[in-house]
Parts: sequence; structure tokens; C-alpha cells
Amino acid sequence: MREVVPCPGCALAAARLPAGFTSEPELLCTARGGEAVGRDDGCTLGEPGAPAQADPGFDVTIEGAESCGVWPAE
Repeated sequence: MREVVPCPGCALAAARLPAGFTSEPELLCTARGGEAVGRDDGCTLGEPGAPAQADPGFDVTIEGAESCGVWPAE
């Protein structure tokens, strides 16, 4: 029988800090498809180790944006 690995000490977990000034960091489980997990959660799917840093690629576009400043001429 496998030992239970706590999520904050799992190599398959990823820590993510959502955008915003008042956002709270969250822990994601990559073994469960990126599902958010709590600090007191754990399972037998993981491997002991440090969580990785999650890097969610933000989908940003400037299409249709208007200029609100003037660039100095060179």
C-alpha cells in the first residue's frame, strides 16, 4: 500500500498566484488535471518533493485598443 503524500509536499503539485492585488495563492494537482487542492489535502498518487511554480499563459490581446499617450519622436 502506498503512503499518503500531502499536497504541499508533493512533486506533482503546482503553486499558482492568480492575477490581482487581493488574490490568494492556490495549489493545483497536476495528477488530477490541474484541480485546485487544499493545503491539508493529500493522496497516494503523488511523489514526495517540492511543488513546481505554475505558469498559466495569459491570453492577452491589444486588438481594438486605443492609444492614451504620445510617444516622443526620435
